Amino acid sequence: MQNGAAQVALVQEPYFRRGNFYLGNLVDPVFATFSKLETANSRSMPRACVLVNKAIVATLISELSTRDVCAVTIDVSVGDLNRKYVYCSVYLPHDEPSPTDDFKRVVVHCVTKGLPLIVGSDANAHHIIWGSSDINLRGSSLMEYLSSTDLGLLNIGNRPTFMVSNREEVLDITLCSNRISHELTNWHVSDEESLSDHRYIFFEHSNVTAQTLRFMNPRSTNWELYIELVATKFHGYSPSIENPSDLDDAVDTTTSYIMEAFEEACPLRSVKTTRGTPWWNSDLTRLRKQCRRSWNRRRSAGSESFKSARKAYKKALPSAERSGWKTLCTNVSSLSEVSRLNKILAKSKDFQVNEIRLPNGDFTSSDEEVLECLFNTHFPGCVDIASTDEPNVFSCSYESLASARSIVTTESIQWALNSFAPFKSPGADGIYPVLLQKGFDFIQHVLKKLLASSFATGYIPKSWRDITVMFIPKGGRASYEEAKSFRPISLTSFLLKCLERIIDHHIRDVYLANMPLHVNQHAYQSGKSTVTLLHKVVYDIEKAFAQKQSCLGVFLDIEGAFDNVSFDAILEAARNHGLPTMITNWIHQMLKNRHLFSTLRQAAIRKLSVCGCPQGGVLSPLLWNLVADTLLRQLNNCGFPTYGFADEYLALIVGMCISTLFDLMQSALQVVESWCRQYGLSVNPNKTSIVLFTERRNRDGIRPLRLFGTEINVTDQVKYVGVILDSKLLWTAHIDFRVKKACMAFGQCRQTFGKTWGLKPKYIKWIYTTVVRSILAYGCVWWQKGEVRTIQSKLGHLHRMCLMAMSGAFSTTPTAALEAIFDVAPLHIYLKQEALSCSYRLWVLDLLEKNPVNRRSTHTSLFPLLVNWDKIVLAPSDLTIACNLPYRTFTTQFPSREEWTSGYLERSISNNIVCYTDGSLLEGRAGAGVYSRELRLNQFYSLGRNCTVFQAEIFALMCGVQSALQQRVMGKVIYFCSDSQAAIKALASANSRSKLVIACRTQIEELNSVNSVNLVWVPGHSSIAGNELADELARDGASHDFIGPEPAIPISKCWVKLQINSWAATQHKQYWNSLESCRQTKLYITEPSPRVAKYLTNLSKQNCSLLVRALTGHCRLNYHMANIQRADSFVCDSCDSDYGTSYHLICNCPVFSQMRFQLLGKHLLSETEFRSLNLQDILLFLTRCVNEL
Repeated sequence: MQNGAAQVALVQEPYFRRGNFYLGNLVDPVFATFSKLETANSRSMPRACVLVNKAIVATLISELSTRDVCAVTIDVSVGDLNRKYVYCSVYLPHDEPSPTDDFKRVVVHCVTKGLPLIVGSDANAHHIIWGSSDINLRGSSLMEYLSSTDLGLLNIGNRPTFMVSNREEVLDITLCSNRISHELTNWHVSDEESLSDHRYIFFEHSNVTAQTLRFMNPRSTNWELYIELVATKFHGYSPSIENPSDLDDAVDTTTSYIMEAFEEACPLRSVKTTRGTPWWNSDLTRLRKQCRRSWNRRRSAGSESFKSARKAYKKALPSAERSGWKTLCTNVSSLSEVSRLNKILAKSKDFQVNEIRLPNGDFTSSDEEVLECLFNTHFPGCVDIASTDEPNVFSCSYESLASARSIVTTESIQWALNSFAPFKSPGADGIYPVLLQKGFDFIQHVLKKLLASSFATGYIPKSWRDITVMFIPKGGRASYEEAKSFRPISLTSFLLKCLERIIDHHIRDVYLANMPLHVNQHAYQSGKSTVTLLHKVVYDIEKAFAQKQSCLGVFLDIEGAFDNVSFDAILEAARNHGLPTMITNWIHQMLKNRHLFSTLRQAAIRKLSVCGCPQGGVLSPLLWNLVADTLLRQLNNCGFPTYGFADEYLALIVGMCISTLFDLMQSALQVVESWCRQYGLSVNPNKTSIVLFTERRNRDGIRPLRLFGTEINVTDQVKYVGVILDSKLLWTAHIDFRVKKACMAFGQCRQTFGKTWGLKPKYIKWIYTTVVRSILAYGCVWWQKGEVRTIQSKLGHLHRMCLMAMSGAFSTTPTAALEAIFDVAPLHIYLKQEALSCSYRLWVLDLLEKNPVNRRSTHTSLFPLLVNWDKIVLAPSDLTIACNLPYRTFTTQFPSREEWTSGYLERSISNNIVCYTDGSLLEGRAGAGVYSRELRLNQFYSLGRNCTVFQAEIFALMCGVQSALQQRVMGKVIYFCSDSQAAIKALASANSRSKLVIACRTQIEELNSVNSVNLVWVPGHSSIAGNELADELARDGASHDFIGPEPAIPISKCWVKLQINSWAATQHKQYWNSLESCRQTKLYITEPSPRVAKYLTNLSKQNCSLLVRALTGHCRLNYHMANIQRADSFVCDSCDSDYGTSYHLICNCPVFSQMRFQLLGKHLLSETEFRSLNLQDILLFLTRCVNEL
């Protein structure tokens, strides 16, 4: 199939390994039916499967597919008609009656549905009608059954389909419905070597061919041509919008202009439905030819030659595949390639929508029925569009139009468009965000009219109402036969999303600023997350424990929250937060005029939504938060402390008497029931958990609670936003869960390297430190209280496993030695480092209690440790809650280095005001410099020791802007030139979490209001006079002490992180020095060194392993081998004069004295001289002296 020789393959007894089909390097869909339980038992593994070219539309028939039968429906177009065929792979076991009941069910199904059937079967039966040498009972029974059906045989001749050394027979048969027999031609047994005891059988089906798939890849667009075409098409186009029809026409014209330009600038490409085998080589080609030649000559030359050739070919195939994979992994040369490899390996099976189980237990029988079931589940009450009226249109007053234009400005539109990823999936109109971003300068006037008109009138243009619905499988589901196993993602037009983003920004900045959401809502808000939520929850429980109280928690999940919430509930919640009529009307029209469209293979469905808000919509999270806010307020106002995160709620009640807690919680659940009835929502009792958090042994008073008439029992633990909370906050279950999850993540990446091949150590280190260790550390701020050595036994195994994979070291190598060599902090230090960073963020956000009840027992006890280490962390912080910056009105430029060095750009801006700024960091002190001939600026600033280079760059820019403001410059063109792209991009960003950036941005906007301000990047150290002067001034500032109390400016989060990292490095050094073990490693590694780690990790696996073994002494030399009782003598084999250690080999062994002098400069080396050697020289010496260590 990889070479395009076959489009559909009916396979019996496929090779099944590790729970997956092993069918070579295939990318085509593999259809089969089996359960996880069955794959654990080799006797229950699937014995039939179907492979289909991905360009062919195929659907698994789950209700007919079993271990020995796999049936799929294939949809094809014949002229103007759509036809369905059932292809079935059947294995008829020799120890069961022939035919089996499973096969009969397939035949009955096709007869009942009127579907033509094609069967490929390993029948394990003999009959002369299909070419066998005789007739047995199985063949006779099968033939009698076939005679009673409409199935005919395609077998021609008596060429054997089954061949072993001592017999040949025809055991495989091909069947089809008689009415389509004329469509199936050229049936034959192939001479191609199958590497099996069964031969390949080929036939042609005239109606089933892979269609050529064509698509446009937006990343391959000729953007210069696209911009030119857009400019031409929109030149002079200014639509007049007087009524809804005008708005529809203007939107359609705008869309067509953009798409026409895109289609012309982006050529259509064909999708490759087959591809060659990347690991194929010339040796395999030669062996295959030799195998064919031997097969053709087997009659005259005997079968031994063929057996020998086939054995060599069969042995070479897996060897070539393994070699190709090793070469691919070894040649990886960038982190992006590593990330791509890991994503491919980590991707679970692609669960496509096939058959769905209906509420009555039956399965859907067609794709149309599947879509109907999915829509009824996820869009309850949805109706046919034809049965609805045209939406109401609100009259557009002058006031509403003026209000809309004040909100929908050129700046707001550009900000909204730039907030989207360029190649995000488009809506039904096919417009990618990048198309609007690239052509914005030429279409901004049209976009402003379209968006403002829609907003002011509340009219949603017809093309914006079309929503493409994609059903995405939810992760971690045991079965995908239920409609709720899929999540509906709504893809809307980005023109509509742009307007949604502007309205969302306006609501948050204006109306929610006056009437904010409840403080206990932690979802979809700046400065809040699962971390802030869990901090509040865990602190409440810890506080209850400290006061000898109990805490009862009920964890609720609103069922189908986004899908089921009514329009009236959304509008009522919006009005309660003060949203004006113009906004609520537009939201109402946007929600109720959603034309939902989805396709599944050749089936399609179109419906109109009657409730809910779209998953994937820009406004949807905010709209749900407005509704959810009502429940939070009701519960908290009634005295039931409740926290919310999207559609998940947690009610916590603290007290001394357990029975009273349950009585109060029952009252809280009654409030929940009442709220659900009011808003037409429900809570799934089966997903509701009750946990009593207490340290008491006496738990009298515990009883079940009732929710919607269902009794809910108390459990010992619950998983909540990624953390497992147990009743005593012991965290054991959570740690086990994180270790298991991290092990699975590392195991998925494990296929990319071995002991001596694969990814370089630096990429394995990146996988561990970035992916695996981050999974381990999630939640450590809560369970990491002081020392964590008591839990190291749980975490240490994975930590060591990753270090061993990185190094290729002996299994006896100490973990501490590998940590020092690769500069990877021990886990107990790393976890405390992460916990300190999280504690600092919580403190900056003013979420840490100033006077915790019991510092020893709560997770807030970590921050005082950081304060005691360096009290500067209590100084004002530059970090703030992420906020939206004012719409940018100034411009930014990033010219090429050549434009500057040629002098062209410097000359072109010389007639205007030009100000060069720079920041510098020398010996821990920061400085800023500003130079401008026109503004008469030649100033440096000392910023002390608690400032980063980025802050110095921003400060320098702000000083230049302040000077221009103080001099009252007006009506000028001003260029601020900085060599920091990071600073310019931060100031041009739509939002920021830096107080300094926000202050500088505000002043730039103020200056730009009376001038034309441009931020321009200038390459540093490129002999550009102004930049060189600013750089010299910045270094002067960094060389002077700051006069006054430090910090000079609020301390940066990055600076605090550097200090915490420095603390961790110091702790690692002290830990290493305190160890009495690792004597041989300490001869060279006196302390953990980033320099040593960087060199080692950049080596190949083989060279890295060689050096690690030499540095640790855990190698194949006699001293270590005798220590582990693998050698009789400790003495060096080469000289018999000293212990056979790696240190002796490198420094003292007389046998290698001459080599040592040539490569290392001395005949003998002392310990001091050994430590001063470069690792490169040691590696060269080792590779010359020993083949393997």
